[in-house]
Amino acid sequence: MLLALSAFFLNFFWEMAQSPLYRDVTERSYRAILASRLHCTLGEVVILLVAHGIVAWARRDRRWAMGRRWRDLAVFTGLGLGYTVASEWVNFGVGRVVLLP
Repeated sequence: MLLALSAFFLNFFWEMAQSPLYRDVTERSYRAILASRLHCTLGEVVILLVAHGIVAWARRDRRWAMGRRWRDLAVFTGLGLGYTVASEWVNFGVGRVVLLP
C-alpha cells in the first residue's frame, strides 16, 4: 500500500509539473486536464505494481526491493521502461510530437 501511495503522489507531481509542455493545456478545461493527468498517474502506478509483482513472483519474495540487488532492480526497471516505451509507441506512434513547437 505504501508503495502504491508513494508512486501515486510522485507520479502525479511529475505529470502536473510537465503539464505546461503539452498542447492540451491551451485547448482543454482545467477539469479535463486534471482528469487526464490522474488517468496517466493511475496507469503509471499500475505499471509499477505489475513490474514489482513480477519481480516478487520470480524471487518468491515480496520484499525483494529491500535486498537492493542490482539484478532485481534492473529487471524491475526494464519491465517498467519496456512497457512504457511500447505503450507510447502504440498510443502515440513513431515521430508524433505532442509538445508545443
